[in-house]
Amino acid sequence: MLFRSEDVIGPYRQLQRVLLQITFWGIVVMAAGSLLMARRVTVPLQELTTSADRLGAGDFSTPVAASGADEVGDLALSFERMRQAMQAREAQILQLAYWDPLTDLPNRAQFRQKADELVERSIARQDPCTILMLDLDRFKAVNDTLGHAIGDLLLQEVARRLQLQLRETDSAIRLGGDEFAWLMPGADSQELQERAQHLHAHLNSKGPASDAPVIRSVCAGGSARQASSELWGDRALRVELTGNSHAQ
Repeated sequence: MLFRSEDVIGPYRQLQRVLLQITFWGIVVMAAGSLLMARRVTVPLQELTTSADRLGAGDFSTPVAASGADEVGDLALSFERMRQAMQAREAQILQLAYWDPLTDLPNRAQFRQKADELVERSIARQDPCTILMLDLDRFKAVNDTLGHAIGDLLLQEVARRLQLQLRETDSAIRLGGDEFAWLMPGADSQELQERAQHLHAHLNSKGPASDAPVIRSVCAGGSARQASSELWGDRALRVELTGNSHAQ
């Protein structure tokens, strides 16, 4: 029996076409899988690279997003813990640099910046402003006779009472030792006199013994400067706060 060549070769050609199709679709599936796998790895790595760049630039406020439960996700969690630690350390450094640890008031480092901003704004708006400088009489005697722990309590109480006198726009600052500053935007000489006397009365008012056992034995004396269109420092006003009444 004779067979035609097409009858013999035909099934093999059909099988060849099937194998080619399987190979083609296999390549397509592998390429798609490789692309998805690459995106699954490269995209999180790119995000981590961006986060690392932000951390290197000093931006510790943006969280590092975790991308999953795999190794890349573990790396992202490590980056996030590092960011939180760096953010906390930076906040602690700034707190120590610009805030007084005893009274939680802005310190001398902030005073110059706040005072410059206050004066510049006052001159630009042609509004008065006042910076009242305060110090406590006989504070050294308190430390020497009652101890530094009582002196610290006294400073904390003075800071607390000073803050109670502040308007929303005012600022209270501890310059160091027994020296404080009170920044008052918009306050003229008359208002300064009134607020300074009110502050003096408030500092010498009787409080709970547990809060300020020696608050009435210390008075405050201060001076103030007012800014106008003239240069800062051209005009000075002395405000006497020292009183004669003491604790009985």
